[in-house]
Parts: sequence; C-alpha cells; structure tokens
Amino acid sequence: MTDNKSHSDSKISAYMQDMMREMGITQTDMAKATGRAQSYIQGHLKGESSWKLSDLESLAPLFKASSVANLLVAAIDHGKA
Repeated sequence: MTDNKSHSDSKISAYMQDMMREMGITQTDMAKATGRAQSYIQGHLKGESSWKLSDLESLAPLFKASSVANLLVAAIDHGKA
C-alpha cells in the first residue's frame, strides 16, 4: 500500500474493526446501515475495495460519529500514541 488512498482505506478499516469489537457492531449491522450485502462490507474491511463516501455517511451514526468528517478524524487518530 504505497498510495495515500490505500493507506486511508486501511486506517478506516482498522478503526472500524477495532470499534466493531468494542461496540459490538457486526458486519450485518454495517450491511443493514448501508443497504449493501455483508460480503461487500467484508471486502472493504479486508482492504479489497476502497470505501465510498456514501457508505461512510451511512456508517457514521452506527459508529457514534456525528459526521463523516468526525468518523475520518477518529480513524486517522486511532492508534496514535
């Protein structure tokens, strides 16, 4: 993953995976929130596809973020010492 897009997607996925464990969110919950298939969510969490803004907008409330911007900031800051 050498480009910024891939790095950003990786950070978002890592954050979501950690928060899913912490908050008890499932891939099925994410699929329902986005109107997508669970396999679609799984592929994104595994880094096989880039996150779409529309999906992040649908997922922000599930992750208790008031906006996509807040979700992205939380993902970028996640894991920093």
